Amino acid sequence: MRNSVITGMAVFLALFSGAVLFVSGDGSAQGRAYIIGARGPAGGLVFYDKGNYAGGWRYLEAAPVSQGPARWGCYLSFIKGVNAKMAGHDPTDGKAIGRGKINTSIIIKNCREPNTAAKKAAAYRGGGKSDWFLPSADELGAMYENLYKAGATGFDDDIYWSSTQSGDYGAWFQNFHDGLKTSYRKDFVFQVRAVRAF
Repeated sequence: MRNSVITGMAVFLALFSGAVLFVSGDGSAQGRAYIIGARGPAGGLVFYDKGNYAGGWRYLEAAPVSQGPARWGCYLSFIKGVNAKMAGHDPTDGKAIGRGKINTSIIIKNCREPNTAAKKAAAYRGGGKSDWFLPSADELGAMYENLYKAGATGFDDDIYWSSTQSGDYGAWFQNFHDGLKTSYRKDFVFQVRAVRAF
């Protein structure tokens, strides 16, 4: 009886506050549902919901502020495992949603240059969290579509790096001014916007 009362109170409080709380049979909260544009647990803006917790995460949130400009780094060096999928090349797709965190780890491990875009994103500690990363090209595209184009504040009308490489010379970026998504030289300086999965 006591557990059902606690469960009922948790559901009532969640509904009253506008949040959706999933409660297990033992009355413990398992998580909360977020809508696109809502504040995430680290104070960022939620921009992607994959609909399930496969792989240990469901949502992506973007840092509320830019981490500033940086070079992608390692110009003229090919970093295996973070490329966009190409026929006859690396079979992994470094552009895909869900690849940003992996890409960032690979870049940091294999590119020794200081202050690169990936290192700036990973060094961010917004909301007291240490699991921020540089988004993949498709993650960055979802941020552009679901936040910037929807009128979210805090975004510069600028060009942002992704963690997706296009080869020895280039990496993918997203232009928030005109929506262009393509690759450019890794030694150029563009903005960095960290994201995290939860």
